Amino acid sequence: MIQNQEVGNIFPDNPYLQKVLAKSLDHINRDFEKLKDVPLSDRPNLALGSVFENLASQEILEKHPETEQQKEVRQIVEDMFQNADKITGKKWISKPDFVSVIFDKQGRMIIDEVIEFKTSAAAFNKKKDRQPQNSLYTVDTMVNLINDMNRTEKLQDLPAFQALNSLPDGQTLLTQIFNRIKSLNLKEEVKLSENLIYHVRTLNGVFIEPPHLNLSVGRGDKKRMVRIRFSNSAFNLKNCLNIIDHYAENNIE
Repeated sequence: MIQNQEVGNIFPDNPYLQKVLAKSLDHINRDFEKLKDVPLSDRPNLALGSVFENLASQEILEKHPETEQQKEVRQIVEDMFQNADKITGKKWISKPDFVSVIFDKQGRMIIDEVIEFKTSAAAFNKKKDRQPQNSLYTVDTMVNLINDMNRTEKLQDLPAFQALNSLPDGQTLLTQIFNRIKSLNLKEEVKLSENLIYHVRTLNGVFIEPPHLNLSVGRGDKKRMVRIRFSNSAFNLKNCLNIIDHYAENNIE
């Protein structure tokens, strides 16, 4: 485990990297513990992806601080799309990494970005023809389901719940999410922004040639285009490897 007091040793000359790492430590340590259960050959890539995802997520939160309600809604949406296979019964469903939840000018809660974190251009290009659009479909489906659950009094009346009659784990998960949604007392629907962005964030120093992708959300006359954006993290590959190495040095088996 990396202790908070060790952060300064990892990034001695960069207060910003120190701050982001300190706020990400709990998640990073938790994910490292989970990696002990996977084969040794898979750990390096999974460790890198996990460290970068946690750091890049915190970077976004640093730029866009959340209210408690925004945080709760974001976490519900993320929990839903990370478990979308269980909720929908479809095993091969694409799952984005993060969503940004903001208030628009009218004070309505909206999702303005669907975000993927990529450690290399190859990691993006390998899946660019299917993952971006499928990830948008997943978020769209989960947001619609949140609003359906917010409107209904009895979860058992929802077709999405009834479709899981043969999947009790999925029904249990959906029941837990239903109770979380009801506890928020949302007055309005959660919506995808009219100017929704599919945002790909990469390690510092990684460049991706912007592809020509026709991304969209919605169906029929409600279908609208989605812009794509690329940005670089403040963290580079060496920074992430330093964190991994520091953890390994403290946890020699």
